[in-house]
Amino acid sequence: MYKIEESTFYLIHKLSRSLSKGGQTFYYTKFKIGAAEHRVLSVLYGYGPLISAEVNKIAAMDKALISRTLSRLKTRKLARNEADPLDGRKRQWELTERGRSIMAQVQPLRKKRQRIIFATLTADEQKQLKDMVKRLLAASEDLHRKEVKELRAQKSSKSVKPTFSGARALTAAEEDTDADPTWA
Repeated sequence: MYKIEESTFYLIHKLSRSLSKGGQTFYYTKFKIGAAEHRVLSVLYGYGPLISAEVNKIAAMDKALISRTLSRLKTRKLARNEADPLDGRKRQWELTERGRSIMAQVQPLRKKRQRIIFATLTADEQKQLKDMVKRLLAASEDLHRKEVKELRAQKSSKSVKPTFSGARALTAAEEDTDADPTWA
């Protein structure tokens, strides 16, 4: 009999939720920054000035969520934007001094939390895990691209029935976002 709690995908999802929930509670309590803000601040802190599309690509978040998060960070004076020098139609985002100050405080705490969690693995196991996760991510993204292509072909032919109950073609917004790992 199938038990979801024995599924590797379920365990990965559960780990992701646990890490996210723990981090969100910790960073919000200490710095009043939510999960989305933390991720966007981390991207800007690590990569410097970026346009929204670059933040989106690195942060792997929905475009609309990136936009709302950047707007909140601007309102809170943690990030600012100006016209992109290469393309004046785009906005380039960077941290303010206040944003850099918060991230300078967050980084040692993030590293400490990470060390505590990874203490259960040897250095070799940590390297292996990172390699395996990268390969699984690449395989998942490849499968997603193939399935989107198949769903588009099915939709255009209209004679092919869905392969499982409730199947539907993805919207453009869904194609541009990362899928929830529980669907794997």
